[in-house]
Amino acid sequence: MYFMLTKPHRYGPLVDGNIIRDLPSREFLAGHFTKVPMLMDHEGYEGFAFTNQSLNTSAEVATDLAQLWPNAGKTFFERLFQLYPASNFNSSVFQRQQIFGDAFISCPTYYMSTAASDYDLPVWKLNFDAGSELHGASQAFVYSTSINRK
Repeated sequence: MYFMLTKPHRYGPLVDGNIIRDLPSREFLAGHFTKVPMLMDHEGYEGFAFTNQSLNTSAEVATDLAQLWPNAGKTFFERLFQLYPASNFNSSVFQRQQIFGDAFISCPTYYMSTAASDYDLPVWKLNFDAGSELHGASQAFVYSTSINRK
């Protein structure tokens, strides 16, 4: 799977008909992936790096999310904002980052883990809520050979 820049600050898998022939969720359900043990990982604030930091209002968040889901209707957005009410967040940026992180990073790790376990593959899922908790924060810990592990 590879990713491409689809709009400023937004990355996503590219269904090209060659490497990725269908939506990633469907490919995993169909078993079209390399059958190896998996370590899935995501951070607490996965969507922060992919969120416009100048969002100040719920209306701006709604406009921004409409770009991510251009075919979604009013009912979709009403339900989305019931699940992620602005009152649960200290800013519009954090509301939007949570929606993005859950939709594009946390949920896909669930689908990938489920598909792998359906093929009796070992799967570990790491939710890394330490350090900055931003996208990529776990790399220094997971891939380092020099961390003092007393």
